[in-house]
Amino acid sequence: MASTLAMRIDDVAVNRDTVETMAADVIRQQAEIRDYQRKMKLLQTTFAKIDASKARGFDIAIFHLNRP
Repeated sequence: MASTLAMRIDDVAVNRDTVETMAADVIRQQAEIRDYQRKMKLLQTTFAKIDASKARGFDIAIFHLNRP
């Protein structure tokens, strides 16, 4: 009986450690996701600025070509 109880206590301890490890992994992965989301937003903003800049440059070039 005592050995069965000891085995169950050990099993519970192992399960607790496993859950704690998994929780730490989830927290780390969530932080990575937030970091990648931040990087993606920065890239989207940067590309939008580049596109807007190119569009303005193209409009200016067309204006100069069409000048009398």
